[in-house]
Amino acid sequence: MCGVCIGDDVYWEKHMKFRSDRWLAATGLLAAGALLAACGSSDDSAAPSSTTETASSTTSASASESTTTTTAKSGGTSAESVALIEAAVDGGDPVVCDMEMNDGSTGVSYIRGLDSLRADLDDVDVGGEINMLLADDQVYFWAPEDSHSVAFGPAMAAEMDMMPTVEDLIDGDNSVLDCEVYDGDDKVFSAPTDVEFTVVDDEPGMALWLIDDLESDDPSVFGQFSFEQMTAAEQEEVEQLSVILEGLSPAEREELIRFGN
Repeated sequence: MCGVCIGDDVYWEKHMKFRSDRWLAATGLLAAGALLAACGSSDDSAAPSSTTETASSTTSASASESTTTTTAKSGGTSAESVALIEAAVDGGDPVVCDMEMNDGSTGVSYIRGLDSLRADLDDVDVGGEINMLLADDQVYFWAPEDSHSVAFGPAMAAEMDMMPTVEDLIDGDNSVLDCEVYDGDDKVFSAPTDVEFTVVDDEPGMALWLIDDLESDDPSVFGQFSFEQMTAAEQEEVEQLSVILEGLSPAEREELIRFGN
């Protein structure tokens, strides 16, 4: 089997560089940049295990409390918006927020809790609209024109620090949020039914998805953007690997790409 022919440590050390921190940063850029950093990411590297734990460790305010008791915000978001976000995370009404980022991107975020939120962005880096949704412990990415895309499972989402804290949503200066109570359809907190998502939960799974996506007749926006963020050498290695995977059965592909893990 091909996996035996080339499945040695020397090969994987040479040809799997794209499974590096640099590659993970590229594929995770929309998660960290679009929602957390854009909404104001803190320096916290580990997310609490539950919404309750996070809310209890953060100054919580209901929308009706005095604005003088809410968390200070250096990025221009009003105290009223901060209070609405804190209340939503603490079990109150969901909120919708207009966003303006300092890189020129704009968008709308919907917050129902730390485990249920969405960002629809007109992103200057992507060159168009991109959507990110955190639901059911998975992080979904897609663009309006996509028929298929990718979702990160709980393990990979945790590894890449995609789970936000309250501070991530309100404590930063990378964006300005203008929020109000959301009374629209709950479907914004669910993955779209007209997009087929492949759920990946580790780096090999992501690599296999990316190669398949790039080789499809209609690559997803997220896959193309991830590939464009790689260096020329990393892109070449992905292309070389895609040639090697041609003609292999799904089981052989899994064995081959996971050999170097």
